[in-house]
Amino acid sequence: MRFQVPQFIEHEAKVIGPLTFRQFIYLGVPAAVGFFFYFLAPFYVFISITIVLGGIGAILAFIKAGGRSLPGFLMGAVGFFIKPKHYTWQKGNNIKKTEQTTYKQDDQSERPDKNLKLQKDSKIKTLSMKVETKK
Repeated sequence: MRFQVPQFIEHEAKVIGPLTFRQFIYLGVPAAVGFFFYFLAPFYVFISITIVLGGIGAILAFIKAGGRSLPGFLMGAVGFFIKPKHYTWQKGNNIKKTEQTTYKQDDQSERPDKNLKLQKDSKIKTLSMKVETKK
């Protein structure tokens, strides 16, 4: 009996209207900071900071890069550049130089094609048949 396996199950629940909790935080924190700047700073400072922080919050909340959320993508990129790299293969100092060999063309009359025997069932053909049929 075949059962259908559910896919794409990584789905965050919509908690606050059409927004997930994470999106709400990304949009709510710049709104709260802008609210405080409304009372503490001159109007042109309030507008400039609110526009910048609101844009950053909207980008973090809604933009995806490579199928991942932008904060997850940025954290992966920062981790890649900060963490030490461990290389498992290193080329040694002993470089071997090889000479180029040239082959001369065989004469067609000297080839013993008539005495060559071929197997009817080669092992490669049998193996490819087994791989294709999975038996």
